[in-house]
Amino acid sequence: MCRLVGWVSPEPVTLRDVIGETAVERLLRLSTVHRHGWGAAWHEGAGRADLHVRRAAAPAAEDRNFRELVDTVAATSAVVHLRMGTPGYGRTTVDTHPFADADWALIHNGAVAPPDLVDRLLAANSARRPEGSTDSERWFLALRDEIDRGRSVPDAVTAVLERAHSAGLHGSSWNSMLLGPSAMHVVVHHDHALLPVDIQLWPDAYPEEIVCWPPYFDLRLQQNDAFTTVASSGIVEDTTGWALLPNMSVLRLGFDTAEPETVVLPPSAVRPATVQV
Repeated sequence: MCRLVGWVSPEPVTLRDVIGETAVERLLRLSTVHRHGWGAAWHEGAGRADLHVRRAAAPAAEDRNFRELVDTVAATSAVVHLRMGTPGYGRTTVDTHPFADADWALIHNGAVAPPDLVDRLLAANSARRPEGSTDSERWFLALRDEIDRGRSVPDAVTAVLERAHSAGLHGSSWNSMLLGPSAMHVVVHHDHALLPVDIQLWPDAYPEEIVCWPPYFDLRLQQNDAFTTVASSGIVEDTTGWALLPNMSVLRLGFDTAEPETVVLPPSAVRPATVQV
């Protein structure tokens, strides 16, 4: 279980620019619970030729590199991740998000079970091999296989979810941000019934309106004249002006257009999970 932030901007901006001072401090507080690493992937210039990736297994609030990133990494598109590792998966740097190759990077919030079957996310003929143990890395590699086959991101998501269902895998959430060469895609796919009940999701000091359900799996979007931002719940205190993204959909934020595009996932991709994660 994790916290996600992503943005797209015509001009380079920092994390503090896009979410503000208060939200940065809340993000640091959240990292006391979501403490199993942090990571970011970003493009710095308008051409977006180079994808930069940084990740660490230390809690963000305790890592000076994260605190420096907040103000020193100015990006035209970026994804930032705080990790709370799912039991049964590794907690080393190779298990930390984002998972990336030369062109694409993914961050994920959710849990896929059972852990001993997660290799079935990958097609039998896949040449990709994971470095770590996590469901999230395999989700990324499986999506990359489908994208390389020429599928759009929504179609790739559908294909992998259909394979997961057939293999007997179920997920509390497949919520993800996928940063590619021409767009950032936000996958919104979660089952509210599978919110973990025995895992601390928020710092104890958070007020009741933040701690209670909903909104752990919620993702919201804010647009202004300068940039477009998507963030997990709990990071932004006042969500006035932030639109709740619809569940079971994929949002596309193209680098060459200011208008978001939303694709509703087909029924084959939205079969609800039935087993507690």
